[in-house]
Formats: sequence, C-alpha cells, structure tokens
Amino acid sequence: DYVTYSTYLAMLKKYSDFIAKNSRQPSYISTSTNTTNNTTTDSTVTTKNCYSSPRWFSGSEIVQDTLYYCGCNTVQQILKELTDIFYSEKSLARIMGTTTSGTEPNEMVSCLKKLLKNNGYTVKNCKWVYLSDYTWDSIGKMIADPKIGIGLHSVYKLRWGHYEYPIKLCKSSETITIAQGLSGGYIQNRSFKTMKSYANAASYPSLLIVEVA
Repeated sequence: DYVTYSTYLAMLKKYSDFIAKNSRQPSYISTSTNTTNNTTTDSTVTTKNCYSSPRWFSGSEIVQDTLYYCGCNTVQQILKELTDIFYSEKSLARIMGTTTSGTEPNEMVSCLKKLLKNNGYTVKNCKWVYLSDYTWDSIGKMIADPKIGIGLHSVYKLRWGHYEYPIKLCKSSETITIAQGLSGGYIQNRSFKTMKSYANAASYPSLLIVEVA
C-alpha cells in the first residue's frame, strides 16, 4: 500500500540512474520489504503474466483528431514508441493519402518505412500479418519490446473497420488493452475472445508488426 521515504529515495535513484544510462524510462520499478532487492528492468517482458508498451501517447493525446484518422493515430503511436518523435495526425494523413474513408493498410506501411528511415532507423520488418498466426504470449512480448511496435486492424464491434494501438496484454485475465482513439480517447480492456472475433470478422491481415534494429 505504501513505501517508506527511504525506500522511495532508493527507487528514485535507481529510476534516475536508469534514465541516465539508457536515455529512456524503465519499464517499471519494483521493490519489496527487503530494499536490497529494489530493481529496474530493461527487459522486453514486463512480467511473466503481463506485457506493457514502454512508451506511448497517453491522457488526452490518445484521442484521434477525426473519426477517420484511426490509421494516423495508430501510426503516430507506433512512431512514439519506436522513436519518441511526434508527428501530427494531419501530417501523417497527408503522407498516407487519408480520406474520409480512412487509410489504406499499405499506405501505413509505406509511411512508417519512410519516416523511420528518414530518422536514421534500420527497418527490419514492417508488414501486416494474420493475428491467428501468433500466440498471445508472442504478441505480448512484441507489445513490450521497445524495438517493436504493433497495430491492429479489425472489425470493431463487428460493424466497421478500425485501426488501434495496443498498450498492454495480460495472460491471466486473457485481456488486451487498447489506447482507444474513439469517443474522446480512453483505455479499453478487451478479452482475447472479443479480439479474436474482431480480427476474424474480416479476411484481411489484422496485425501490423514494425521492427527496427
């Protein structure tokens, strides 16, 4: 429920040291009643059960700027995770040729490859694949990996196509958490069963994997 002030200071020092060494925030800081066990982690696996994205736009920045900018919003989040560079959704829409009908999946791939290369990154992988070809554990590990960004394209609520950015996956509760750009932006927990139904409702690949060196 709480930590002592001395434990807080020890955790704060580890946090500051980690940032100074790695130029980014740690995935988490843990502590216990034995303060010698306080640790930070650079692991791609947040825990054995849950995996979380290391960096993403949160709060009011989750919301997509228009109803048809979900593709732009997803690309924006992936670029944030991989590069910590901000691109406005409007600028991404111009690059991808986004219209009121949305964004084409291939245009998202082309845009990500272009912007990543322009910023000095080597793109190892950037493609759409089928969600069913991957285990939940492998998807979770990709969510947590700072060098891999993923996006989803599925039939949201079994009614319309929608791009989304996942920020967390927990195996014990069988949930995947979405930084949902709709309805003013909010955090949405979704069961594996529901996610599968959204993904399987369309014939197109629904998992975008972007990996940099």
